[in-house]
Amino acid sequence: MMGVAAAYLVGVSAFADKYGSHSIPWTFVLLLPAPLWLIAIYHSLITLSAMRHGESVQIIEDELFCESGLPSHLRNKVGSKAGNRIMDITQARPVHKIATACVYGGFFLGVIAYTVYVIVQARHNVHFWSIGVAIAGYSIALIITGASWIKGLFPGNEGQETGREDDSQKDVHVPLGS
Repeated sequence: MMGVAAAYLVGVSAFADKYGSHSIPWTFVLLLPAPLWLIAIYHSLITLSAMRHGESVQIIEDELFCESGLPSHLRNKVGSKAGNRIMDITQARPVHKIATACVYGGFFLGVIAYTVYVIVQARHNVHFWSIGVAIAGYSIALIITGASWIKGLFPGNEGQETGREDDSQKDVHVPLGS
């Protein structure tokens, strides 16, 4: 997804000198950052979903590992736990956390910078309400994206949000090989 966003950004930037011309009117230019925001929001959902699936798989793998009889010092080298030590920012080593933060932070800052650039370039060429709508829309996209990442990375006490006990918190052990 980030590759698609990068290609899109390069593509629209190639026509930046034509912004405001008859072929690319300023009102349309204000819409150019929208696909990048959709990609940013969707990417947060995909990445956080993969992290949650990884947690689910890890629960099953832990049980299988216990039954396998393999030495306990190998647990971090077997199954999804090995990959999570690099790709899951909540479990990664500091260098991998920094690399992940650079990639996602760089992408996110690029989306914000391009959005600001477009709004600044268009501000004297469209009606004031168009700028206001663009700022409001992209601000909402920023809040949604940020909230998605924050809630996904720091879920808190999910079972307590509704006041009901979350069934996933119950310890259920099913013996293997029965």
